[in-house]
Amino acid sequence: MSQELNRRKFLQLSSAAAVGIASGSVLTSCMGTYNPKILNSIWDTPFAKASSPADQIFREIVRCGVMAPSGHNAQPWKFRIEDKSIYIYPDMERRTPIVDPYNREMYISLGCAIRNMMIGAEHYGYKTEIEFNLKDKPAEDTFILKLTPLTDKTVSESLKSLILRQTTRNEYQSKKIDADIIKRISSGGNNSTQIDELTANITTDTYQDKKFFDLFLDYVKDGNRIQLNNSAYFNELKDWIRFSDSEAEEKLDGLYSRAIGQASTSRWLGKLNMNLGTTDITQTKTDTKLIRTAPLLMAFFSNDSREDWIKTGILLEEKLISITNENMKYAFHNQPCQVIGLRKDFAREFGHKDKMPQVVIRVGYSTFLPRSPRRKLSDVIIKGFKLIK
Repeated sequence: MSQELNRRKFLQLSSAAAVGIASGSVLTSCMGTYNPKILNSIWDTPFAKASSPADQIFREIVRCGVMAPSGHNAQPWKFRIEDKSIYIYPDMERRTPIVDPYNREMYISLGCAIRNMMIGAEHYGYKTEIEFNLKDKPAEDTFILKLTPLTDKTVSESLKSLILRQTTRNEYQSKKIDADIIKRISSGGNNSTQIDELTANITTDTYQDKKFFDLFLDYVKDGNRIQLNNSAYFNELKDWIRFSDSEAEEKLDGLYSRAIGQASTSRWLGKLNMNLGTTDITQTKTDTKLIRTAPLLMAFFSNDSREDWIKTGILLEEKLISITNENMKYAFHNQPCQVIGLRKDFAREFGHKDKMPQVVIRVGYSTFLPRSPRRKLSDVIIKGFKLIK
């Protein structure tokens, strides 16, 4: 890694969190000098035992939910625990209106959180049922995860991969993925009838052929041109980058510099170098290199409704956990899904006339990066919740 501030290394902050993209610049002189106990507590704290009190178990199920990915790592969710159910609400104060004007990515993130909670509930011996309460206004939407204790409790094998899952934005190894592994991640890996039924209208395609990579990169290039020449988009992106360790610890959200392969630096310096170094041309050069190192692309298509976006998130998280279970990594490249003027053409050229692109990821082999932060449970669980035993 270069020791100087330059545009190419600066742009390695690209391909952002969960379902967005990020770019920035930082010095590398202090890499490896920070012990992120606060940032890693959500991941490193041991889970409660199955014999723990019910209210503690329900909080642990919510904890599984907040481990989900989200656009810009905005974590746009709130939870309430009541009557042996967990209520999930969109947190409209955490929406990203420029990159996600219709809240599409926010709802996909909520779906990811719901899938995680289903896995957490299974781990603690609960059967789950999801109720969708969609209102005229998104702020009034509620999603209810109903939990029923099972007599025959089985430990979920997916919990370990749920914890290990992370969006890994570095270059991948030039290692081919075995056909059997692709088959397993394409089928989801969970063999869950419940997930199959919930996500029956969501389509997932995988691509290995160079012609699809070339076509996809054309859309990434156009997406970068449109987004990075939009000052509102650029400013929103900078607002969600956590350039320093102290800022990441204070906020516990956003695009943490170390989680994108960079070191801690001050906000003013990070913003300065973003302003000086980020262009659509250099970003496309970085994205091309990152995408070319991956042996597999995976794209998700569905109808554009809030319920379908939620279900896309449920299936997406299922796939991401399956990818993690195979000791592989993934990263998002969602420009063709985010730019409204590109979505229809992208769907058509990739063989989908009646559905729209929602998420695109690259998949391959790589090493772990530092974790992205997550907010405390006390900040996401609505106060005054009650649990009827």
